Amino acid sequence: METPYYIKDYEQREGILSRNKVVMPEGFDDFLKDKKLSIVYSESISNFDTSKISFKSKIYKTQQGFYLYLLFGDDGKTDMTIYYKQSQLSELTIFITQLLKQFKQIKK
Repeated sequence: METPYYIKDYEQREGILSRNKVVMPEGFDDFLKDKKLSIVYSESISNFDTSKISFKSKIYKTQQGFYLYLLFGDDGKTDMTIYYKQSQLSELTIFITQLLKQFKQIKK
């Protein structure tokens, strides 16, 4: 997965970010909509006939300063790359553990 321009621009100003990759099942983006996250960038396609907007990718920023880059596949799965400062590794471990646990609970 290529690093999105938004992240490259951030890294030029603030320094290199580390990455954590996770493949998430269908419904993960809907789950994130209920979280306290800000969408800072997205790429989408609009259907002329239906006016429906379909997202190709989104970047969310968390309160902790992580960036969640979601790349949506045609198979319903979502490739997620979390960009973070290496000094935040233990905070990321807690964040991702809680996030995945919450998502698994609602998927039951």
